[in-house]
Amino acid sequence: MKHKLFALLVCSAVLISTVLVGAGVTPVRAATFYVGPGGSIQAAITAAAPGDTISVAAGTYSGQVTINKNVSIIGAGSDQTIITGGNPAVLLAATGTDTQPILLKDLQVLGVNGIQTTVTPISYVTLDHVATMASSPNTGEGFVVSTGHSLTHFSVVGSVFEGFLYGFRALKTPGTGDLGTKIQYVTITDTIFRDNHEKGMYVEALSDATFADVQVIDNGIFPGAVSLSEKMAAGLDINLKDGTYSNLTFNNLTVTGNGLLTPYGAGIMIKARGTGLDTGYSSYPATLTNVTFNGGTFTGNERGIRFGEPDKDNTGPTNVTIHNANVWANTQTYAGSDGSTYGVWSIRR
Repeated sequence: MKHKLFALLVCSAVLISTVLVGAGVTPVRAATFYVGPGGSIQAAITAAAPGDTISVAAGTYSGQVTINKNVSIIGAGSDQTIITGGNPAVLLAATGTDTQPILLKDLQVLGVNGIQTTVTPISYVTLDHVATMASSPNTGEGFVVSTGHSLTHFSVVGSVFEGFLYGFRALKTPGTGDLGTKIQYVTITDTIFRDNHEKGMYVEALSDATFADVQVIDNGIFPGAVSLSEKMAAGLDINLKDGTYSNLTFNNLTVTGNGLLTPYGAGIMIKARGTGLDTGYSSYPATLTNVTFNGGTFTGNERGIRFGEPDKDNTGPTNVTIHNANVWANTQTYAGSDGSTYGVWSIRR
């Protein structure tokens, strides 16, 4: 009977081995590895080849996961399959391709810090129904593009960034220009940035990005803010530095409850630094053109949408269009008198 079973395994086109690869990890199909409770996602990544899929059953999987090759990791649902432990919980150390992106799908990343890039450049990464959640509220970062790193062709759909200090963060080293940190060709769809203490998203480099049906809720509620960054708490803070940027599109966003109790807070801030009176960055300015808002609701924030930096008179962004946006009831909650201007501004249609 053993000889017959061995012959069946050798002749089969879909079964490659019955050897366990680490506890609970069994490669069953030529391109799919299954990880069960008690198993190791990292062991499956080690055993997989680029392009393979790792299917992870419901359960909590402790220990940092390093994605160092182009694989798909698919869980049983963002409330069922949980990756936790390590700081950050997931290290992104590989790049995908246009036909085979790195994929994280139907799982939760739970940690003090969630996902962080560790190599550059990285291209073609997709988060599909991934809940990136803070294990220690109001600290850490949900997704970090490490300073100096490049992330292009990045797609997020049906996902959540919740409970961190920053839901998503990318810094830029001044003086590196377009060769420094680059985040380009980004689509974020049907995704929520919620309850991040300082900012839902903060980026210093972003081009060719589309946000569609995104909810930005209750970020940047920071009474007693001390640092300038705290005082400028926001839902989305696109604070571009030292480079040439273009083509930011916001379709049907819901932005509410952001930047409250802070002197410069807003639902969305968009700035191209180093122009006008922004002398702190005058030697390495940023330019931004083509910013479009289509529809959406912006209400209950400290301010709805703000372009430019308070008291800096930035000359950008340019070519800004806001069409059919519902901007209302963004009223002052900050008790002090040292904040920037409140009020209604014109909308070009």
